Amino acid sequence: MQEEQIFDGEIFRHNNTRFAGIANRLNLQSLSTFLRDGMDRGQFNHASYQEREEAAQRELRSLLAPHIGENEVDNFMEDLQSSLCEMQDVQFSLGMRTGVKLAVLLTGGFEDDF
Repeated sequence: MQEEQIFDGEIFRHNNTRFAGIANRLNLQSLSTFLRDGMDRGQFNHASYQEREEAAQRELRSLLAPHIGENEVDNFMEDLQSSLCEMQDVQFSLGMRTGVKLAVLLTGGFEDDF
């Protein structure tokens, strides 16, 4: 139980310590936005991955339909999907490499923190 609390930041959330803010920002949305864009995300999306993906697809469909017609949206989405998959592969690989590098840097030595 103690490890789970430390891992998800619960210990810091219940204490009014200077570390509480850091612990509350420890999540993948914050890290990915900071690493990708160099800035804080600002707001968190608490929906599930599936809900977020479905919402993004609905939004894209609603943006495309007026320009290419409702009947062509499916064809366009299929073509777009192959490009998006390649972009996702690149982002995933960069994320994995960044995560491993960060883990190595943070655990590589006890004498420094850079």
